[in-house]
Amino acid sequence: GTRGRSIVRKMAYGNVYRKLNRSRLHRKALLKNLAIALVKHERIVTTLAKAKEMRRVADRIITLGKKDTFHSKKAAFWWLGQNDLVDKLFGPLRSRYMERQGGYTRALRIPNRLNDNAPMAILEYVDNELPPLREPKMKKKRDFTSSSELVGTAGSSVDPDPAAVASADTGTPV
Repeated sequence: GTRGRSIVRKMAYGNVYRKLNRSRLHRKALLKNLAIALVKHERIVTTLAKAKEMRRVADRIITLGKKDTFHSKKAAFWWLGQNDLVDKLFGPLRSRYMERQGGYTRALRIPNRLNDNAPMAILEYVDNELPPLREPKMKKKRDFTSSSELVGTAGSSVDPDPAAVASADTGTPV
């Protein structure tokens, strides 16, 4: 037994993708179906684990579309299986992402599913024509118009006396 001894854990070599609790063929079919839905609708709702795994596949499919060779069209047809989706991939999607070097998809978390509390996400292509789900986060710009930041007393909570500031500028004592 292992009484009194530590249990040696197996290293995680070769675990490079999520198994999603499915067999190899079921997982491949699931990813193909998600790829078809994503190219067709450009935004899908799925579980967070499937969305994170699907990002890899979706980025590879867009990269196939950017290559525009016979082999890449054949590989894209294997993933998508429909001529109209392959035409969309090598048409508008290709022109949209030609200058982008990667990161073609984003996964936005949404509230958990009600029946089993599974973490859910919306997977979508960036720069799509669909209405945005949320406002983009803007960096806050610092406002340097207050007198405390101009004088250099930004750490103090008390504003300086205007007469003292005026006399400090002229060099005369108060």
